[in-house]
Amino acid sequence: MSPFVTSTSLVSETWHKYYDAPARTHGRACFGCDVWRKRMLSLARQAHDYGADGIIYDQLATRSPMFCYSPDHGHPVPAVVVEQDRLDFITEIRNAMSAIDPEFVVMTEGVADYELGCINIFHGCSFDVYPPDQKAMEDRMTGRSGATWFPEMLEYTFPDLLMTVRNPAPVTSRNMSDFTLVSHLKNEIECRYLADVRYLKENRIPEIEDYSNVTTKPDLALVRSQDPVAMRNYQKKLADFQDSHKALLKTGRFMDVQGFDFEASHSLSMAKSFVSGRKTGVVVWNISEDTPLEFKVSVPARKLVLAQSPEDTALSSTPDGHVLAPQSIALLVFE
Repeated sequence: MSPFVTSTSLVSETWHKYYDAPARTHGRACFGCDVWRKRMLSLARQAHDYGADGIIYDQLATRSPMFCYSPDHGHPVPAVVVEQDRLDFITEIRNAMSAIDPEFVVMTEGVADYELGCINIFHGCSFDVYPPDQKAMEDRMTGRSGATWFPEMLEYTFPDLLMTVRNPAPVTSRNMSDFTLVSHLKNEIECRYLADVRYLKENRIPEIEDYSNVTTKPDLALVRSQDPVAMRNYQKKLADFQDSHKALLKTGRFMDVQGFDFEASHSLSMAKSFVSGRKTGVVVWNISEDTPLEFKVSVPARKLVLAQSPEDTALSSTPDGHVLAPQSIALLVFE
């Protein structure tokens, strides 16, 4: 159950987000309810009229089935409302909005296989897509404890999935951003509260007291440790880098550790491959906070044609391979 949810039942949920405001109780609607479906479609049209690129319908890929006893919803009575009902609901919105604007995005939270054909991108809501902190990254790479993050499983299960990480904070760290790119996920930040707005618009580092009325706070240690200007600049560099190599990093097929050989000077490193046509791209990630990474990558029957990092000074060549700065990534392209 979400930390915001104070109670839930078959017909309603009660949410409490602020200590100085009352909780709100919301009824759960059947996906066959005509009034509700029309209202949800009207909200998508309204978002488009406001100039938004898309709309997110919260929790459509996370909520459990519900029972409905209405004789007016086009289903048997009683009915367990789940896959087909949600699919019909989303498809109706998707088709209507595509007719208005083919580029308009329909998004939801979580992931469900029966929604893959009608949802453009999923808002991550599973344990594997919360960006790990530095300790969790190091624990996985050194085997000090069981892995608490394994986004590769999502890629193997849903190879064409577009999904964001889940980062309920107005900023991310360098390594969290690199984790997102290497894992073939999409970066996100979340602006929920007034202190988040000030952080983004005014570069104001929040005080702990700024969230005193919030029941579920962002990661304050993360927010208070990151320079907002520096992180915005780094995020922009990563986005531009992905656009420059779109065929591999955005629309290419994620191949995990297949198709290449990787030698590294220390264990706090990772390499993942992406394939597009006859091109293979290998993204190398130096997770270490302070130790440069000496590495070598080779791809059978392919020749290295490009080695590049989002930051010009982060990657250098050696007679035997390359050196990558701490908390940095590099892309090596083979043809």
